[in-house]
Amino acid sequence: MNDLKAVDRAAKAQALLDNPMFDESFALVRTALLERLENWSLQDPNGAEKLRMMLKLLRDVRANIEQALRDGKVSAFRLDEERRSLTPKEWAGRD
Repeated sequence: MNDLKAVDRAAKAQALLDNPMFDESFALVRTALLERLENWSLQDPNGAEKLRMMLKLLRDVRANIEQALRDGKVSAFRLDEERRSLTPKEWAGRD
């Protein structure tokens, strides 16, 4: 992925993380899964394992969004360093 695309993805990731509905949705899903897990029958360990997997996947989704944000910050820094090292004419013709 090129740096410009990573910066764009980071902006989208930041918008998601800053959105209260996003946080609320994650919290509601996590709470629902934990409640189901707490009330799960000990007779069905496979079902409990599936719920734990769902919790892990939920964490993974957030982790992927946070990673896109970090990657974009690194790419933005790299682009800024590149821009500083080039003349305006070189910067304009770099693509």
